[in-house]
Amino acid sequence: MLKNHFFWASVLLLGVNLFFGFRLKESIKVAKSNSEIFSEKENYLIGNINNATFLQSLALRVNGMMIPENELTSELSKKVMLSELIDSEKFVFNFRETDCDICLEQQFAAIKALPSEVLANDVVLIGNFSHVRDMRTFKRSNKIDLPIYMSETPLLEMADGHGVPALFLVAENMSVTQAFFPIKEVPGLTESFYVLVSKLLGESN
Repeated sequence: MLKNHFFWASVLLLGVNLFFGFRLKESIKVAKSNSEIFSEKENYLIGNINNATFLQSLALRVNGMMIPENELTSELSKKVMLSELIDSEKFVFNFRETDCDICLEQQFAAIKALPSEVLANDVVLIGNFSHVRDMRTFKRSNKIDLPIYMSETPLLEMADGHGVPALFLVAENMSVTQAFFPIKEVPGLTESFYVLVSKLLGESN
């Protein structure tokens, strides 16, 4: 039931973004036809709406996709297969060190606030780094206590390269049951996703 609520909330937000984004852009077009000047504020507003709409749409498209097998590297330089870590439904946080700084800070803070049993059993952190030492440096500088695994390729090509981390609930068969991409402009949706993660994974422990 909670999954359905989050799904429809995402759909509703996407619809709102599309509607108001269209209305805003049409209004600005009218203003532009009169003045031929776009202010920085107007451009910033349009950019935010376009970005939020795209990320919401992307999350809905990623839901149900299968994550391919991937060879990861631990902090001790040992090789481990992704399927070995996904032995039950897991919360997978996939990121690049070049992702939005604020996004990473907010997400790591939210992850640390998850219930202790979820943190201990159900969270998998996977970073895209070029070398293990970069991963170790990143972990130290961000004061992360959980294990991090390095992947040289993104878990899902479609979910990569958008400047924000990708958050997945992944079933044991490696299918994405819920995808989420943080939107700085809508922090409430991020909070709702972590409530969903806490409830679903807390119930499975």
